[in-house]
Amino acid sequence: KMTGLQAKVAENGDLHVIVFIRNGSKKDIKLEKLPLRVTDAAGDVVAEGSFAIENLMVKANTTKPWTFIFPASLVKKENMDLSRWTVSIIQ
Repeated sequence: KMTGLQAKVAENGDLHVIVFIRNGSKKDIKLEKLPLRVTDAAGDVVAEGSFAIENLMVKANTTKPWTFIFPASLVKKENMDLSRWTVSIIQ
């Protein structure tokens, strides 16, 4: 499960998203590829992309913070409302 902590647009147009990745299972999980979508307060998709991650291990019953940077080329909406936002894994 992922919980969004902070989202902000950098000066160069990249979208920086800090999330908590929670592993509620009894086994460690290793993430290698993560397709993500960010929606803003209006419910609009503001960015989506797939992240190749090396060695992201989340131990059993722990939470790990992680920052994902969506390059400006993956940002789909300029005037996004980040007062409320969500991040989700694209199925």
